[in-house]
Amino acid sequence: MENATHHFEFLRSAISHEGAHITTEEVKEWVKARREATQVTVTLIPFAKMDKWQMNEETGNLVHSSGGFFSIEGIKVKTNAGITALWTQPIINQPEIGILGFITKKFNGILHFLIQAKIEPGNINGVQLSPTLQATKSNYSKVHGGKSPHYLEYFNGSRKRKILLDQLQSEQGARFYKKRNRNIIIETDEDVELHEDFCWVTLGQIKDLLKENNLVNMDTRTVISGINYGTYSEESIQLLSGFIYNNPHTLYHRNELLLSTLDSKRSLKSIEEIISWITGLKGKYEIDVRLIPLNQVSSWEITELEISQEEMKYFSVIAAMVNISSREVTQWCQPLIRSRQDGIIAFIVKRINGILHFLVQAK
Repeated sequence: MENATHHFEFLRSAISHEGAHITTEEVKEWVKARREATQVTVTLIPFAKMDKWQMNEETGNLVHSSGGFFSIEGIKVKTNAGITALWTQPIINQPEIGILGFITKKFNGILHFLIQAKIEPGNINGVQLSPTLQATKSNYSKVHGGKSPHYLEYFNGSRKRKILLDQLQSEQGARFYKKRNRNIIIETDEDVELHEDFCWVTLGQIKDLLKENNLVNMDTRTVISGINYGTYSEESIQLLSGFIYNNPHTLYHRNELLLSTLDSKRSLKSIEEIISWITGLKGKYEIDVRLIPLNQVSSWEITELEISQEEMKYFSVIAAMVNISSREVTQWCQPLIRSRQDGIIAFIVKRINGILHFLVQAK
């Protein structure tokens, strides 16, 4: 599905820091305006007051009356990896594949991404920049009884499109039980109706916006992380770097990252060797994960207001009533996962064979 032309088109978009329609600074102002124009309230409530949600009398599982969306259940884990060999915990069980998708279109010869200013009830700062379509199967199947999400027809095959990227990727395994999403980027040459919560930006603009705290959401980051920009000679990369970066204060570290992105010939390990390493670890370590009733999870307490670990560690499950004026359904109730503390996500990098390598963990 991928080819060299797609790689180069993505690269051209990634080094284009000004879009055909809106500047990066204007995107920030647009997000601020959308935040102010959208009415949002998120009220924490007891589980018993959640409309269309209830705790199953037999299992204690927190489920939706439709049987769709997701449920809060328990898992029992046994493993020979790490320092803890056995534990139980609550988990989100959502046995359906969602869609995280971008529509792209060329303007002035440069690929632009249709990005959405979207509010989720757990967002910091309310509005964040999300893919064109960010929806579970229950959402786009209208289990909620509301409207279909905008632009669904471009992703379900109803409209003519070219597929540039199409992958299945997993959700956070510590919170979701075997959840996967379809990460997809399509290109169209049709006129696309522009709704008020959407705008066209280049990939370079998205990457500039990534530098802002709490502005680009996790799903956008996930989809664009799957993009392949191709492999180029060191001479071509140096020429490209000199063309892009004319500020001596930013040239060095940006050039190092660009070289690491585009030059795979000096990698310490090949893709085949990395896959073999992961496969070997899968053979060495064992993990047995079984769904259990939520009321059989040990060291966790279920109260009227939350499901929490008895030492107040990790996370808790709470209930919320949500009102968002811009959504397909403007009012609903749902469980939310609330983290107990901030985490750290970090890479150590080192120059090997003259090129930056990232120290990654098999987890």
